Amino acid sequence: MADVKVDHEKISKLGDKFAGWGTDIRNAGAGVYNLSFQAGTFAEATTLANTITRRGQELQTNLDNLGIAFQSMAVTLHNAAIGYQGTEGENAAKADFNTFGTGLDKTLSGLDKGTQ
Repeated sequence: MADVKVDHEKISKLGDKFAGWGTDIRNAGAGVYNLSFQAGTFAEATTLANTITRRGQELQTNLDNLGIAFQSMAVTLHNAAIGYQGTEGENAAKADFNTFGTGLDKTLSGLDKGTQ
């Protein structure tokens, strides 16, 4: 087998990027959950206000879950980088990325389908 070299620092930096994206995504919807909307007193206006409030809450929840998923991927990348550090040759070629992206169904419903 050919000599395999893995730059664990680059994997760690990629993990940093995923962590940053996760934070950015979660911050993107900050305040949307408590979005308030003043409507008129007629039925359609009340329905609109309720819909906007509910959708704002759903958007914040989905952004939080997506951010958590990105941060989970960052942890997996950081752990892989630690595993690669100090390994070389065939040992480095046998890195375990099996956990990358798994368990996401907890925060992003349906995302894990087809990965098992």
